Amino acid sequence: TMPKEPAVLRQNILDTTAAILACGIDPKKCFLFRQSLVPEHAELAWILGCLTNVPRLLRLPQWKMKRASQNSEGTVGLLTYPVLQAADILLYK
Repeated sequence: TMPKEPAVLRQNILDTTAAILACGIDPKKCFLFRQSLVPEHAELAWILGCLTNVPRLLRLPQWKMKRASQNSEGTVGLLTYPVLQAADILLYK
């Protein structure tokens, strides 16, 4: 939910992948992929977002805690993050 420099983001992706592999995850036994390259993920998040009302999102504890800790109004990305998480669960089971 925070802006990142593209070069830093690319390096973070590589570093995270290296850390996952270093932890012993076997790519022959599981799928390892960049979620941002799967258009269905964003599409399902959009559909779910169209079915979710704003007052419900405003009541979620994640929103209240993060907003309080940032001492600001928050961002739409932060507000709708639970919808994206729901898409994760439904799409990838």
